[in-house]
Amino acid sequence: MECVPTKAGRVDDLFVYPEYRSKNIGRLLMNKIEDYFKSKNCDVIKLNVFAPNIRAHEFYKKLNYQDRLIGMLKIIK
Repeated sequence: MECVPTKAGRVDDLFVYPEYRSKNIGRLLMNKIEDYFKSKNCDVIKLNVFAPNIRAHEFYKKLNYQDRLIGMLKIIK
């Protein structure tokens, strides 16, 4: 992850309805997304995961995505 990518693909949102989870649909969708970005000569894919969504974080880790940045937020009302 220390290289400077020449072209990055970005996944903004991936949502699978609860009744379809744990049926490999997310994995199939991500495989298609990765194939698409490869066809566009991307060499990395970037995505964000909402910190409390531990299930999604674990899902992406199983697909060999690595933690890269940690964003932080403070509400100051």
